[in-house]
Amino acid sequence: MAQSFDPNYRTALHENLAVQIKIRTSAGQGEGFEIIPDETLNLIVKTDEIPLIKANLFNQVYQIKSQTVVDNSEGKSEATDTFQVYIKLGLLLGILNRYLIKSDTNVFLFDLDTPDNKYRTIDGHLSVNPLVCLLPSTLQSLIDSDEGFDPPLVYNILLNVDSILEILNGFLDAQSNILLLDFFDELLTQIERVTGNINKYELQYYESTNSFTILDRNFISNQPKNNIPEFDVFGLRSIITDVNLVSQIPSALSSMVAISAQDSPFTSTTEATGFAALNKDLFNRQEGRVTDLTKEELLKVKEEKESTYQELLETFKTEMSTLFVHLNAVYRLKFFNITDASNAQSVYENYCAMVIGKKNDANYNFVIPFLLGLTLDGISGIKVLNSFRINKNILPLTYGGKARADVAFLVTGVDHTIDTKAWRTTIKAQIYNINDNGSINEGKSYQAYWPTSVGFNIDSGNTRTFPDQYSTKTDNNPYNIRPIGTAVNFNGVTGQKQGFRGNTSIGYFLVFDNLQNGVRAGMKNLINGYFKQNINTVRTIIAKYAPASDSNDTESYISNVVKRMQTGLVGTKYAGLTDKTKLEFSGADEKNLQNRQMFRELNKAILISEGGSFATKVVDSFEISKLA
Repeated sequence: MAQSFDPNYRTALHENLAVQIKIRTSAGQGEGFEIIPDETLNLIVKTDEIPLIKANLFNQVYQIKSQTVVDNSEGKSEATDTFQVYIKLGLLLGILNRYLIKSDTNVFLFDLDTPDNKYRTIDGHLSVNPLVCLLPSTLQSLIDSDEGFDPPLVYNILLNVDSILEILNGFLDAQSNILLLDFFDELLTQIERVTGNINKYELQYYESTNSFTILDRNFISNQPKNNIPEFDVFGLRSIITDVNLVSQIPSALSSMVAISAQDSPFTSTTEATGFAALNKDLFNRQEGRVTDLTKEELLKVKEEKESTYQELLETFKTEMSTLFVHLNAVYRLKFFNITDASNAQSVYENYCAMVIGKKNDANYNFVIPFLLGLTLDGISGIKVLNSFRINKNILPLTYGGKARADVAFLVTGVDHTIDTKAWRTTIKAQIYNINDNGSINEGKSYQAYWPTSVGFNIDSGNTRTFPDQYSTKTDNNPYNIRPIGTAVNFNGVTGQKQGFRGNTSIGYFLVFDNLQNGVRAGMKNLINGYFKQNINTVRTIIAKYAPASDSNDTESYISNVVKRMQTGLVGTKYAGLTDKTKLEFSGADEKNLQNRQMFRELNKAILISEGGSFATKVVDSFEISKLA
């Protein structure tokens, strides 16, 4: 690998990432995308690849002003202002083409022209740790608050320059040569971990062009079946000389088939109903025949025993408070905490598994896997992860294209043989299900799935994080409002502080300039996040406000709020209040005096439970009209 001319950097790659990209970019003290000028590109990539790099927009650098939690000299954590600088994966490969590969020998290069090289994505797909990477769609939807989407292309993934340098340092030998395969294995693994573990990125070598590319092995084309090209396996138009179609159930899959006999159709990330179909007419020694559910029975099970996809999503919204707090800190407040990212990672992986498993309607469209081998007249242009179809006549009858049960094949290997007689191409492929309309999940909804991380509205100049420990009373936040939620128009927010239970962090809480604004924010939160959403009984309000998943004794909380409200509502229409009584309150324009009294008693009861009893007198005197 080329050595750096600057003794402060181990290699030319280090120097160019740190100096030509990070230091030069952050010197402008700006945020957002910046185009690398031609004079810089000439220093870091091969001259003949510059047009391709510019055509694919790999010459874009993205930067964020942030606060990052770091350990000081005394071993204590503190927030430090930093600039996070990102380059696209495509640009990294372009730099490697110049500095890691001996250009005069052309042993191999990274292919930079990959317009259709996409990664698998889902609704709400993002990176929980921007200190590693950012996904392209995440930027517009979460950081820029603009509901627009860049294509989910592998080479458009934004890599944190500091993370690249850290990984590089781990795979340099004593002569400053890099162990390239190990470097990419670690780099791609880190990307997978912080983006939900739904992708499998690997290097793919193309012998015909003597080049490598990076593919997501878990990506399957989401195009409708009619757009997938079809090979004529037989007939006058066929160029295929040999066909090999083999059914194969690996040992791991056979175990899943056995387990699925006891599985609910809606509890597995893989369609358990499909595996259960393979158990039809089999007998269980203890319980008799394995039941094969009809379509009608499946629908009944779905309706009566399991949550719908949307209901599950709502459950996740209320239970994943740790993740919401973290995402808001990252994408709204630009506050990066490695510990929080690690804690959020496992929660986010569970979310991704839920989305993948629940988004598919349960039905018997599972297929026994087939491996297909085709030998045909020499043909170019076919690459790994391309999809194609074949004549249905050669497939088993159950694979013949019935509604929602059609199949295609995914290319897993391509080999070319040329001799004095002919040029032959051999294709290896794996079967998979397709449908009439393509993928049901294009990964294009972010604001719909993360409303708590994008909908919070506080002045951008008042979002700094204070190093002190949070205090309910000192920080004028008697409701213990976190920097998340659907509440808007909060006055007097000066920043946020980290709260602790013992020595354990419990996330971040808002800081208000005075108690009046802290009380107003709590009331606004109840109006916008609860009453306007038809969450209007003590039980439903507290179940969301203090869920058991956040280590709360929710039932005791509900009981205490009801008792305190009953005491203050004697002689009103709410005198017989229970946890299921419908509460009526329309906000700043509410005229009914009994409704206004009920709202004050609800707020005071919550405040006492939250340790904010010092603010109850402010509630009594607060002018309801100021909630507008």
